[in-house]
Amino acid sequence: MTAQQSKIVYVIGHKNPDTDSVCSAIGYAHFKNVTDKRYLFTPARAGKINEEARFVLERFGVPVPNVMENLASTVSDLEFKKPIAIHERDSVQALSLLMRETGVRALPVVDDSGRVNGIVGLKDIARHYMDSVGFSDLRETPISLDILIKTLDGRVISNAKKIEYLSGKIFTASMQKGTILNRVHPGDVVVIGDQHDIQLDLIRAGCSALIVTDNMPIVSDVIAAAESHGTL
Repeated sequence: MTAQQSKIVYVIGHKNPDTDSVCSAIGYAHFKNVTDKRYLFTPARAGKINEEARFVLERFGVPVPNVMENLASTVSDLEFKKPIAIHERDSVQALSLLMRETGVRALPVVDDSGRVNGIVGLKDIARHYMDSVGFSDLRETPISLDILIKTLDGRVISNAKKIEYLSGKIFTASMQKGTILNRVHPGDVVVIGDQHDIQLDLIRAGCSALIVTDNMPIVSDVIAAAESHGTL
């Protein structure tokens, strides 16, 4: 057997093989081995042969083909494309960029040998950013608004279709009013409670989005200001 013939192709007749079935498989396998050198064609049978077939094979000195009990496909029979994966030492930014380039929503995390150690998805990225709220920076890697809403189980009050990705820095309005207003810049995102006056000032300061916590009510003046300034 040559290296090119390392893959075996079995030639099998019908179930409960008779003389015609067995001899046809043997003859066709021989024919294919002569005319096609890519594979090693091997005769086989799909069950126990009858006495007539056994007599014919013994008469001409031909070995009885091996029986094939199961023809179900296995994983080794399947052809896989090289998967898109992220290495366990790659950064969240690299992961985000790869997802954006490929359009996939989840990736396997692999080690140096290519072994899968886990799965990471868009929701994991959103949680990562929200866990570090207060000092996160989305200017390099904006986050999908849709994924953020699903992760927080939230809803958009104003300008629902205006922004697809959030960028800028993320702040929490847990400090004095003057302090937070001095720190934020246009395009930033602020996590805030029901401080209506600060909400209005942040909208006027150009924040791209306010994330109001604990399902706090939002007054009509704030909603109107957000609509006017294009703020989420």
